[in-house]
Amino acid sequence: MKNHKNLLLTAVMFGLVSTAFSQTLENKDTFTMDTLTIHVGDDLTIGKPSTFDFVNVVESKHGLGIGNIANAAGALGSTVGLLGAETGHLGTAMTGIKVMNAANTAASVGWTADAIAALNVSNQAKKIIGKKFRVLRFKKEGNQRRGEHIYAILAGEGKTNYKAELAPAIKSHEIIAINTQIFNTLEH
Repeated sequence: MKNHKNLLLTAVMFGLVSTAFSQTLENKDTFTMDTLTIHVGDDLTIGKPSTFDFVNVVESKHGLGIGNIANAAGALGSTVGLLGAETGHLGTAMTGIKVMNAANTAASVGWTADAIAALNVSNQAKKIIGKKFRVLRFKKEGNQRRGEHIYAILAGEGKTNYKAELAPAIKSHEIIAINTQIFNTLEH
């Protein structure tokens, strides 16, 4: 029995180590994990928490106020799109459509306000489920000996920023999409 526990522990440790090496920070603006690439400026859609509250997507204690840009983007999307349609300017209309598409990802996975309210998760978690946050920058912590962790600093609503440990957040479905690509088609 003891050998089985040691074997199981070794398998779990190997699994953790192998996933740690499948992610890299290519440069200050590019994160890769398996076949997925995320860049500074991409929009990530927040999924459901893996427990009662989010484990891998947490509010950053050092907000930069840049979240106001992300907060205003959804409201501006429809206005910019209408302005482009009324003036006949294709570039303006396309910009508005891109912003509106980003705002509709949560709806495309079937999350209405009522469905989110009915979830058995914290009220804090309910506030960000289905929201799109813009990647502001990447941050690497730790070292190869003890383990490296790669985080994305995300612009949230208002003046709130979030820190997301990308690999575990994607694997646990706390982050479910990049731009308009929903991860349910990818293996985790």
